[in-house]
Parts: sequence; structure tokens; C-alpha cells
Amino acid sequence: MRLQAWCVKVQRRTTLLPWRAIQRTLRTRGQPGRMATPAMCGIAGSFGLDPRAQADLLRRMVLLLRPRGPDGCGMWQRELAHGGPTVELGQTRLAILDLSPLAAQPMVLEQDRWVIAYNGEVYNFKELRGELQALGHTFKSTGDTEVILHACAQWGVPAALERLRGIFALAAWDEADQTLWLARDRLGVKPLCYAQVGDELVFASEPKAVLAWHKTPDRMDARALADYLAYLYIPAPRSIYEGVHKLQPGHLLRVRAGVVEEQRWWQPKPAQAPSSLADAADAVRALVQEAVREQMLSDVPLGVYLSGGVDSSAIAACMVQAASGPVRSFAIGYDGEDAAWNEADIAERVAKQLGCQHTTLLATDATLDMVPTIAARFDEPYGNPTAVLAWMLAKLSRPHITVALAGDGGDELFLGYPRYRAVWAAEALQHVPNAMGRPLGQATARLAGRLGTKGTAVRRFAEGFGLPRADRYARWQTYIDGDARQSLLSAQTLEQIGSYETAQVMRDAMAGTERLHGLDAAIQADLATFLPSNLLDAGDRMSMAHGLEVRVPLLDHRLVELALGIAWPQKLDVWHRQSKIVFKRALEGLVPAEVLQRPKKGFNPPIGAWIGRNLDGLQGSWLAPELVREAGVFSEAGVQALVAEHRGKTRDRGNELWAIAVFHAWWGQDRARKLG
Repeated sequence: MRLQAWCVKVQRRTTLLPWRAIQRTLRTRGQPGRMATPAMCGIAGSFGLDPRAQADLLRRMVLLLRPRGPDGCGMWQRELAHGGPTVELGQTRLAILDLSPLAAQPMVLEQDRWVIAYNGEVYNFKELRGELQALGHTFKSTGDTEVILHACAQWGVPAALERLRGIFALAAWDEADQTLWLARDRLGVKPLCYAQVGDELVFASEPKAVLAWHKTPDRMDARALADYLAYLYIPAPRSIYEGVHKLQPGHLLRVRAGVVEEQRWWQPKPAQAPSSLADAADAVRALVQEAVREQMLSDVPLGVYLSGGVDSSAIAACMVQAASGPVRSFAIGYDGEDAAWNEADIAERVAKQLGCQHTTLLATDATLDMVPTIAARFDEPYGNPTAVLAWMLAKLSRPHITVALAGDGGDELFLGYPRYRAVWAAEALQHVPNAMGRPLGQATARLAGRLGTKGTAVRRFAEGFGLPRADRYARWQTYIDGDARQSLLSAQTLEQIGSYETAQVMRDAMAGTERLHGLDAAIQADLATFLPSNLLDAGDRMSMAHGLEVRVPLLDHRLVELALGIAWPQKLDVWHRQSKIVFKRALEGLVPAEVLQRPKKGFNPPIGAWIGRNLDGLQGSWLAPELVREAGVFSEAGVQALVAEHRGKTRDRGNELWAIAVFHAWWGQDRARKLG
């Protein structure tokens, strides 16, 4: 095995480079230093590349991932044939568990028999280690990485993945089989993307590292743009770049001899759940408490994001139960003109009742200055303005903690979103003939349009009425549909998009759910699209930009499968305006009653008001006519029409204008990247 000077092996351990060392080796061939290692990080690597034509590629990829792991990095390289192409693995590190050099990554087993680069946390690694020790395996480290490596050696990668309980993206090299495995966790908490050209492949936690390879096709994918405008995010497997693909949740790639095979190693299936509401609530409560206890495992300070809603309050309450000392909690609030959006007072009361050590940060429209920051961290347009709040929470909490627990997943699993009521209504009215339903829906939509911003919800419901299930659900989540694109986009962009329909995203996500109730089908679709590609991706990017790990106990796959097995009437009662019934029942006596009785308020900033107060500034920057013309993607007249509607308060166009501003920020950064 030939190793480059900047990545050497010592006693089968990959030594680590502190960041000053790796930056120095980009200019010289300095010797690497050593430092402690964690698991939470970023990973990168390649398969089948000619090392003579790709000098320093892995190093450059790892350097681009530095914010994900500011504590150091490790690299490993292996020739597939003497003097021929290589397989390479690299990792950046954020110290969480087992801070000793014995857990260094990429980690090697049995003289390169197996090698792994891994990003994430496996919460049941101690159980697995005991099982593997009983089978004769010995361990040098105390963390989870070596356990995963031995599990792959013992059972093979697909079978090993099924035994893991946690969040992860990993690359594992099987020397005997000459196979590279890439895998992503069940729900897609940790990201992984790749590019393939011929027999060559590169992969990384973030697109920016994949784009460091000069062969990566980096032309804008017009269909991804259409998805972005529809949903304000780009669902996997697409990215904004034609040649960069996101590995989907619960999927893995097998790369051997230049052949790439993708397979799904996990898909959500309902578990056998108790039939009574009381017993189901008890089962949910027990699993939530267990998941929180497991995910509090850390050698560094941890805390909780506490909005004052049901989900985050549940996590905080369980943490307080399990903690040996005060729990740090963090929230975002509003005042002044945005006081109507404020829930910080609720969060503060919950924190006080639970005994948390609480901190609140007030958000203002000054955060609109973060448009270029958001674009830079995602490497593609991401138009959901909640990213601003995720960034602020990470920035607020990072000086105090390194790990935060959050309540993501509760609304998807237990029917908390208002749109689920629309799904219920549509299912109840499904026997109305389409010939009647479509005209009725269109008439209702026109009537709702006359109500301006107050008619938005009614209009969206009416526009979906009479459509097939997947198309209807897509319509309810669409911000800029095909008709609106005609006036908003340039002729060239419309030609590139062609006849593509963004509803295809939901059609694919709902495939195979025809026999399920519409609510169960909607949950399956959200677990495949909205949750991983929107919420979880934003949480990962914004937190890792600050070197902060966010864990999501409600997405423990055992709880997910239990929730899927609970009948929807135990979650949603439309007539009595009750949602998340079984979940709230499970939290009685644990979470303050005030939280369980309050109506849901989403974790969204007042983006419409913020943009309304800053339209002049945005028209001079990210919505400027000259920038719109230069980029050539949007129609100048179309953008100005949205501005006029928002300024005149005839329609709230805050989300659309934010999405366009973020796109232009990304476009400018991408152009600068291409120009070098």
C-alpha cells in the first residue's frame, strides 16, 4: 500500500491532522500532527480515480468540510492495483465521544481488511460491542466507530446497518471484496451526496466537497429548480447540480469495479401497536423516555432546543428526568412589531417549571442579511426561512454546549400539521366525482383569492380538491406551481424545465400506499421528502456550520415504527380540533398541562413582515432588476409583480421573494466558484 506523506498509518491507526497542519500541507509536504478524535463530523472520499491526475483532491475536499469538524481530520488511501486508481476515505472531526487517538478515523481493521469513515452516532453501540465480544472480537477504543467496523466485518454492511440504532452517514471499504459501501441512516438525519463519471466516483457530506472534483457535472438542473420553487427545498435524490446526487434516507450504494448499485436497506413499516389509546400512549411514553436517555450519551456538554411546543417540551422533560444536573435550554423569541409571533414566554415558563437553565435570543428582520450565509452553507438554494432560526439557535447555544436535542419528527409521526386535516377532509370527500370536484375546487379557489392573504389556506385546499391523492398533497405544499412559473421564469428556463411536473416528487413518495388511508400515505410521503430533505437537512447544515451536533430522539426508528402502527383516529380528531392525541396523552404528568392544551404554532419566522419592511433594500440587492437580468433564470417583470403584490399587501409573497433572493445569492456564489 502506498500512502501519501500527509496521511500515514501508525499501528493500524490513521493519524489525525490538526487544521493548521492540513492547511500547511496544501502549500508544502509538512508532516501531520495528531489530536483527539470524535465521530460527529464530515466524510469524503473517492473510488477509481487516477492519483496522478487528482493530486490533493481528498485534502481539498476535507478542507472544505472543516466547519463540520473543527477539531481535526484523518485520511486514508489504497491502490486498487499497483500504480493504478485508488480508493480514498477522509473525515473531519467534532469531538463528542471517545476523545482518544485510539478512535481515529478513517479506522482500519485487520491490516486494511476493513476501513471506515463515519459521521454520526450509534446509540446502542455498547450492546453491539458486547455481542461482538462474545463472538471473539476485541476492541482498542471505547467509542462507536470501532463497533461499526467490527459489525461490518462480522455480518456484512447491509446486515450490520440493520443492527445500528442511531444517525449516520458512512463509507466502508471491504478489501477482500474490493467493494466500497456508502450508506445513510434510516430517516436521513445525516447527509451524503456523490457524483459518478464513468468508472470514477466521489462522495462527501456536502456538495461543495464533491464539486472540488473537476469532473463533477455542475450545470444547474432545471427540474431541481422547479422542485425548489414548488417546495422551497430540493428533495433527494436531486440537487441543484445535474451531476451531484443525494443518497436517499435508508439507502446504500455498492461500488465495485466501477459499477454502482443502489438499494434500499430500510423502509418505514408499522409495528404492532396496542389497540387501546391508553396502552398506546404508555408505549409511546416509554420509548420517548428511552430514546432521550440513549441520546444524552456524550462526553461533552449538551442541551435542548425548547420552543414551548409539545415536541420540544417532551424532549426537555425527559432530559430533566434523566440528567444528573440542570439542563441547558435555548429558544428564539420576537418582540416589537413581531410580538404576535413570540412564544419565548411560553418556553421560559416551561423551562422554569422543568428546572432548566434557559437562554432566549430575540430575532429581528436584521437576520435578512443572512441570505448569502444560508446559500453558502447549503451549496444550493434552500428557501425555507426556518433555516434562519436554526442558524440563530446553533449560534446561540454553541458557546455553551456541543450537542443539542431537538423535537423534530413529532408532527409527522402524530399528525400535528394543519394540512393533515385537509387530507382527512379530502379522504372523506373522495367519492365526489372528479367532474364535479375540480370545478367546485376551482370556484372555491377563486373566491378565496378575493380574500387576499386571509384566503391562502382555503385557496390551497380548494386547488387540490378533485386531484389524485399524490397530486393533491403536492399542491397543498406548493408555493410556486406550474402556472405561476410561466410568468415568473425566463423563457430559457421554462424551456429547460419543459413538461416536468413537480407533483412527481409526491407520486414517487406515495408509490405503493394506494391501500393505505390518505393520512397514513401522507405520513409516508413526509418521511421520504419533507422531513429529511427540508427539516433535517436544514438542521444539519445550520448546526454543523457552528460545530454543533443536533440529535432527534423522536426519530428513533423504533418509535417511528410504533407510531406508524397506531391507528390515525388515535392521533387526529378533526371534529374536536385535536391533533397528536396519543402523543399528548403519553406526556400527561410529564409536560406542563399548558403546553398540551395550546394550539400548534409553527417554528416559522414572520418572513412576510420582515421582507415587507425591507423591500427597498432587497430590490437593491438580491431582487435587483440588474441581477435578475444577469442571472437570466427569472423574468424581471415576474419578480417585480411579486414585489408589487407584497408591497400592496394583496398577497403575502414573503416566502416566494425569500426563495428568489436565496437563489440569486447561491447563483452569485456558484458563479464565483466556477470562475475560481
